[in-house]
Amino acid sequence: MDADKQTVTLRQVVADVLERFAFSFVEDEEPQFQDDEWLVSDLAFKGPVHGKVSLALSRTLASELGVNILGVDPDAAPPELASDAARELTNIICGDVLFRLYGPQAVFDLCVPALRTVASIQTVEQEIPSDAAVVELSVEGHRISAWLTLEG
Repeated sequence: MDADKQTVTLRQVVADVLERFAFSFVEDEEPQFQDDEWLVSDLAFKGPVHGKVSLALSRTLASELGVNILGVDPDAAPPELASDAARELTNIICGDVLFRLYGPQAVFDLCVPALRTVASIQTVEQEIPSDAAVVELSVEGHRISAWLTLEG
């Protein structure tokens, strides 16, 4: 499959999911905030192709998106909200990307999103495979990265 099509589709899906599900919009400006702790959510899939979709965002942004998703008062948000939001966004993004790239007839088995904490965006950047379709966006002044890696 064409790498450009994967990247364009991934960008569209991430922007659409953030807008529809988390009521947040991708901005044209460079991200303003440099957050220290990052959450990386990886969701592996198997089907006509195998691979994974990964999402990296700061814990601060994940908390803000979680508050938007649930419509709760930020002061009343549970501590696990950021982690849950990162996992759920990855799940939705993965399903939508696979649907748009392979159509409704393709059947995929999705794993449970695995979540890990990373100290900095530089560490995240080092982990992204060179052959992955990668998008980096600015949301609410924060950077968010997503990538699609296909195996074989």
